[in-house]
Amino acid sequence: MGREAFGGLKIHLQTTDAPVRVKLCADPCGVIVNFVEIESERYYKKVRVATDVCCFGGDIIYVDRKVGDPNNGTSWELAYNDLQDALARAAKGCGCEIWVAGGIYKATTPFDMVDDVEIYGGFAGDETIREDRDYAGNRTYLTGDLDSDGEGDCDNVVIAGDTVGSTAVLDGFIITKSTQAGIHCDVSDPAIKHCAIVDNENDGVYCANADPSINNCVIMDNGGDGIDLVGSSSPSSIKNCWICRNGTGGEGDGIYFGNPDSATVVRNNTIADNANAGVYQHAGTYADISNCIIWGNGDESIESQLSWDYTTPDGLVKYSCIQDSNDVTPQPPYHNINTNPYFAYTDPNLADYHLHPDSPCVDAGDPCDTYDGEKDIDGDDRVLNGEDYSPDNGRVDMGADEVACDEIYNPLDWNINAIVDIEDLIILANAWLSDPNATNWNDRCDLNSDDIVNWVDFAAFGIEWLWQPCWRASGAGMWMMMGMGGGMGKMDGGESMLMAEQQAESQQSYSEPTIEEQIDQLQKCLDFVEKLWQEDEDVREVIDEEDWENFVASIEELLEDLEE
Repeated sequence: MGREAFGGLKIHLQTTDAPVRVKLCADPCGVIVNFVEIESERYYKKVRVATDVCCFGGDIIYVDRKVGDPNNGTSWELAYNDLQDALARAAKGCGCEIWVAGGIYKATTPFDMVDDVEIYGGFAGDETIREDRDYAGNRTYLTGDLDSDGEGDCDNVVIAGDTVGSTAVLDGFIITKSTQAGIHCDVSDPAIKHCAIVDNENDGVYCANADPSINNCVIMDNGGDGIDLVGSSSPSSIKNCWICRNGTGGEGDGIYFGNPDSATVVRNNTIADNANAGVYQHAGTYADISNCIIWGNGDESIESQLSWDYTTPDGLVKYSCIQDSNDVTPQPPYHNINTNPYFAYTDPNLADYHLHPDSPCVDAGDPCDTYDGEKDIDGDDRVLNGEDYSPDNGRVDMGADEVACDEIYNPLDWNINAIVDIEDLIILANAWLSDPNATNWNDRCDLNSDDIVNWVDFAAFGIEWLWQPCWRASGAGMWMMMGMGGGMGKMDGGESMLMAEQQAESQQSYSEPTIEEQIDQLQKCLDFVEKLWQEDEDVREVIDEEDWENFVASIEELLEDLEE
């Protein structure tokens, strides 16, 4: 709260005005408290004067945890460092958008959404237009891990109460570490977009008689249900989401419907590898399911993909890839398929559910529905032609991923971060000149399968240097928010990116290398490749000198960027 006191004003047997001046750090819609002393030869009084401050500073409220006090949220320079302050001000009707810079914001009490207020994460802290934010590069955590020990300490991280309507927006956050639900909606219908709701002890999203829209989100690795809809809850839409690997506590569906009072549009989602059912409906109005991939849930039977407590619906699941779907509605007339969807990364532990270009789900969605303005999980246009990936004569794919390129996987992307880069080169260097009997042997690095890691493997590696798929180059994908290959931010050894960032902020040691350690690694790699060129004639014969120079220059550029 911005305050300025005018002390020491002495008034002698007369009336006068005491001016009140507002500093820029005064809190919009706050209160300035001044103290006035009134004194004469026979009289003394000290008066407390509270002055209301108007709403000023514009419609945007700024939050950046790196900015210190005093602050009032009217600019990036004067940003609040606590999201709760911004929400409290917005609740007074002062501000309709909240822009939150990347960082970790702890839910000491739940973050309560405000009706008619849009909350956006993913800013660097200098943007002037919202479209310039990068929610993948500027990860913005809302976490219930208050003491940074990796465990949740609060029931719910975000709450949308019964005053919150459909104009309230939550967009661009990683919501994690609750003991109950990452987002709790109670008789409300907010719009939840571009959020990763992961690693909560119970449900990802819990709705009690609520009708939110949930679009372009990753809902993964939660202990209970991915989306738990109890009572009459019937979201207007659940679209373009990965809803996968929920039920880590032993029990959990991808989506659970209790007794919805209207039909939820469940379209273009990938619902896979959940502990129990992909979609479970207890009672109520059937969901309208289309263009979805429902695969690998529970025991992989049809009952584990789609489960109802009463008569199986006929015709409400269409144009979807459903494991063992012959028992439901085979195509035609509903055009469901039961062919393996052919994910690019076949290991579910990698948590990457992009489709291979040869997937049977490409160009297999409903051609009669409308997809104007929709984007897939990567931010690519929703409808592309599977032949040349143009919007001309396109037909929508099944699942959350609209295949936009041929090269979606590279076997040399050993650390699964969707680029063949210095981290993969370090893996190769560590196995250099090894054979199966050596302690540093790594069979992945033996690219030509001759039981030795040598210049032949290095030449093959160099050809793939800096490869990346087009969905990484777009920079807008939800998978990038999760860090390494979409794998929920898990680093080597299973440590989460949240834990690493928490430890970094408290200047503790953690498994991700420091800038200095990265510089040292890069310098060692640079020394390694330069020595290899000078001393190994076979390398010089196989690799074009210009290609080699470009390869070395790219490493030097990375090194210079870190040193700056």
